[in-house]
Amino acid sequence: MKVLIISHNPMSPRHSIGKALLAMFSEFQPEEICQLYINGYTPKEDVCSSFFRITDKNALKGVFTRKVAGTVVSPAVGEQGAVAQNTQSKKSCSAIKNRMPHRELLRDFIWSISPWYNKALKAWIEKEKPTCIFVAIGSGKFLYHIALKIAKEYNLPIFTYICDDFYSINPPKTLLGPLWKKRIQRKSKELFGKSKVLISIAYELSEFYKKEFEKPTFTIMMGTNYNVSSNIRVKENIKTIRYFGKLTINRYKSIAEIGRVIDEMNQEEKTDYSLEIYCSDIWDEVKREFENIQSVQFYPFITGEEFTKTFFASDALLHVEAFDETSISRVKHSVSTKIADSLASGIPLFAYGPEEVSSIKHLLRNDCGIVVTSKEDLKKKLKMLFSESEKTEEVARQALVAAEKYHNPQKTSQELYNLILGS
Repeated sequence: MKVLIISHNPMSPRHSIGKALLAMFSEFQPEEICQLYINGYTPKEDVCSSFFRITDKNALKGVFTRKVAGTVVSPAVGEQGAVAQNTQSKKSCSAIKNRMPHRELLRDFIWSISPWYNKALKAWIEKEKPTCIFVAIGSGKFLYHIALKIAKEYNLPIFTYICDDFYSINPPKTLLGPLWKKRIQRKSKELFGKSKVLISIAYELSEFYKKEFEKPTFTIMMGTNYNVSSNIRVKENIKTIRYFGKLTINRYKSIAEIGRVIDEMNQEEKTDYSLEIYCSDIWDEVKREFENIQSVQFYPFITGEEFTKTFFASDALLHVEAFDETSISRVKHSVSTKIADSLASGIPLFAYGPEEVSSIKHLLRNDCGIVVTSKEDLKKKLKMLFSESEKTEEVARQALVAAEKYHNPQKTSQELYNLILGS
């Protein structure tokens, strides 16, 4: 068995999907996997037999030169080497943080006329000799086409991995929003119809796709990138909540609501509670939202050992989702990849979001976080986090139980291994 992984990002702890893939394939031997990816990042992990990269820039250049400079990528040595080689990719991520349908449509068009399927890629595939394809889909249909093209050329079965539901979400309210959704739905139907198995990150997502496409559908939840802690990490006096991740999909608005309530508590009770945000992009809307909130501090995006040290030194961790209809539609059927690490850490998790979102459902169902589903309950639940140590200890213990049951990386990866091997 050899699996060809096709995804936007490489297997790496730097990106959400990269972390998910690292956990999912942790029980595979390096010679059992190879990866074709799009992002400009150079992974530092030597976790598979070979990486092959074709970037958006390569695809665009190929439109004019009729040559695409896709290449085999050697893992970078050390964290600094990996980050330094990713400078262009970070700029690209910043530029498309709120990618609109017209950008997605343009990107799909460029890939559709670019000669990405070239001699170098063919030679690499023939050298690696994959026996199946595992494609982690996203918002761009060009990746679906890549998987379908390679599967057809080499007669390979497809296992489609669904982290985010782009099939049923409400399109952005723009002129080209409906067109983008129509095209992603049409390509999804083609890919799902030719997939041997659909694999999703959440039970709600699996149920939806099983009914919609009448395909074998399995749930393999995100595995943690750390070992499940053997003990809870609950401090006697919790003073700071930390958030690690993106502020997109209007999550920053929910974080701002928490910050305002903390400000109010600090003023009323003469306390100094705070909320720390570690993120890569802070645009003008975010700055305006937080300009009068005193309890919130922003810190740069961190990775590697620095991230691990800061993460595990947290008093409490935060997960949020937005309450507007468009944002709910975007995340309704998926569980955030950050939740696995949060639950496995033994650190209390505070979550704020609508109860119909799968991430929030998962936490409520397992009673493994201090969860708030309405603005009116924020202050009461924050006081619980900061001052009721027995409750925070209880949810932290339940979090470890849930982490072991749903997010143990050895178990989830073995599930995937057995599924592919037995299909």
